Amino acid sequence: MRKTPSPFAWIQFNDKGMVIWAIKFFWDKGILINQPCDLAALESGLDQYKSRYGNELMFLRNMKDAWRAVVQRKANQKKDRVSITHSISSSHNKQLRGLAEKRKMPINKTLESLIEEDFQKLRKDGNVSKTAQKPTRNTTSDILLTHNHKIEEKNNKIKELTNILDELRCQSIELLELVNRASSLFGKEEKKKFIQLTEKLSELGIAIGNS
Repeated sequence: MRKTPSPFAWIQFNDKGMVIWAIKFFWDKGILINQPCDLAALESGLDQYKSRYGNELMFLRNMKDAWRAVVQRKANQKKDRVSITHSISSSHNKQLRGLAEKRKMPINKTLESLIEEDFQKLRKDGNVSKTAQKPTRNTTSDILLTHNHKIEEKNNKIKELTNILDELRCQSIELLELVNRASSLFGKEEKKKFIQLTEKLSELGIAIGNS
């Protein structure tokens, strides 16, 4: 029998940033993902979501849409482009699509072309300010602002990852505390492995009560 593809087959588990984003997406919905994060862990998280809230298909659709938005933002930043959202009438939307089809161009390229044509016409008639006519130059201040913005983005990312790690640390401690309370039921070999685990975690700064 052919196995049904996983709903998370699109997740690239070799991409740490994408995996952390996926974990956080679940966390924002109140679902904790087992570690290490893999297909089984995400599918288990989806089962938790389904039993708690239902409508897992909507969750999966929203998750994919959210990731597409992340990818689009990154692509726009690299290409010095921005995503804009403006409301226009249905008739103008229909006309715009008609123009795009006639010009055999995507909607965004058609808009850029129309804006450029109108701008050049206004400039020819002398109705555009000198500031608007000047080409953009990367002055020292512009470069510094861009550099500072990138640093701020990296700092925010580091802060986000630190918060995630702190949350994981707290969850690990709580889990180990539960295991520690049940350690009296362990066999000799299990007890030995548990002690070795607590010693390794202690080296990482994760300590629990006396085992």
